[in-house]
Amino acid sequence: MSRVRSAAKTASRPVVIDTPLLLRALLCTDEQAQALRRGWQDGRWLPRVSPDSATRLMTALAFPRFGLSLAQRQELLADFLPYAQALRPATPKSGRGSAPTPAHADLLALALEGETAELISHDALLTQWLARSRSADIKRVGLRRLEEFLAL
Repeated sequence: MSRVRSAAKTASRPVVIDTPLLLRALLCTDEQAQALRRGWQDGRWLPRVSPDSATRLMTALAFPRFGLSLAQRQELLADFLPYAQALRPATPKSGRGSAPTPAHADLLALALEGETAELISHDALLTQWLARSRSADIKRVGLRRLEEFLAL
């Protein structure tokens, strides 16, 4: 429990990390994946999660191709969730100009909650949609690829 408080106090950058990159950080040992993981564990940034994004992460960790036991999945979640800020962002408005998928809408809502957070994603559809958006709110979201984010 003290880990959570110390990480939240020292975090200077709120971030929203899409599920594929979270999985990479939790399951892979390459330098970028480990740098992302160390960043939230060291309190350099504070990942934001919603109930929906946490569910997506838990569902993805249970995919048979990963071959993870329940205990392994719980251990991986314990390496992330205690460092994250849990939020219930406002439900994004649907209709013209809405995000391409509910998962994208959730990521954007998390990024726009309170102090605008950086959004880290390699999702081409989301990148294209953000580039075409005319919404002033959406333009506040700083979308970065992992390499670009880590280089800052």
